[in-house]
Amino acid sequence: MMGSSAQFAALGSNIVAKGYPFSDKDGLAVVYDTKTAAQAFMRRLPEALERWDAAVAAGNKLYAFTPSDRSVDCRPRIDAAMHRLEEDPSATERWSWSHDPSPVPYDNDHAHRRITSHAVRPGGGAIFVSVENWSVPHPGHGDDHVAAQAAEAEAKKMARTFSYDTERGEWTRHGDWLLPFRGEAHYDGELDAWVGLHSDSRRHGKLCSCDVVAAGSHEEEPNWKLCEVEVMTSTVEDDAMLVPMGGGGRFCLVEGRSREWPRYWRRWGDGDKCELRVTTFRLRYGKNGELAITDRRPSRSYILSRYVRFSCACILDGHHESEALGKDIP
Repeated sequence: MMGSSAQFAALGSNIVAKGYPFSDKDGLAVVYDTKTAAQAFMRRLPEALERWDAAVAAGNKLYAFTPSDRSVDCRPRIDAAMHRLEEDPSATERWSWSHDPSPVPYDNDHAHRRITSHAVRPGGGAIFVSVENWSVPHPGHGDDHVAAQAAEAEAKKMARTFSYDTERGEWTRHGDWLLPFRGEAHYDGELDAWVGLHSDSRRHGKLCSCDVVAAGSHEEEPNWKLCEVEVMTSTVEDDAMLVPMGGGGRFCLVEGRSREWPRYWRRWGDGDKCELRVTTFRLRYGKNGELAITDRRPSRSYILSRYVRFSCACILDGHHESEALGKDIP
């Protein structure tokens, strides 16, 4: 229904899906409430929302960060921007998108930057995003180690971390460093830290925790710890996301995997060709302060009949894994 460009995000108990169905050039967004099964439809999406780099839930709003669309000479046809999705029960259209007119601070020159990681301060008062220069080629798995290090160093020359105050509507630059995560990180109160997949998890499949950045901090990179135990079953071709399960250090790792070889990043067609692999565990700090995995349960796998590219907004209630993932694999 959503077309091949569909993207998903979680906002409280709601799943937000947006895409461009083949018969609808203006785009479509759907908000599905998992508690009431109510659905809301929004048509004619803003042009820039064709693709977002990150969609972040903070408070009762969803913030979608869209990249710039640049021409051959690097002049922006569409500037990078931030859009908000929020609910107004009294309005005719209950859900609506709005565009923040202030420019995002990482798109003020000709550099091609992308969001590599993001996290929300406890309480939803600020969103942190790390960006790097995506135009620098990143060697893939198995490429020359020296070349990989050179590419990484070049990309980090333009590394930046910013925060957006959701109450004041103001941006702050914190320094020329990156949060240590790949994609989204989650705050856990028991650990008093952000937790997520490490930025190099495509190669070694590990988790890390990071101190929450203070509101007035500048230039100083936060302390972080790497868990030495690999949790991902595959780290190169497949995609994964970490999902919190109600606090207390409880998390769920969801991996989208191909059941056939070769494992291309796009899989087309029907049949039981793909699966979701779900692993639950707890994270704790050990007696020496190390990040450790405990109470790890055996992984469960669910067959999926279709797979374009893994994208899953998982909403777990902390007591059981999400329902209706597909057919359980014995």
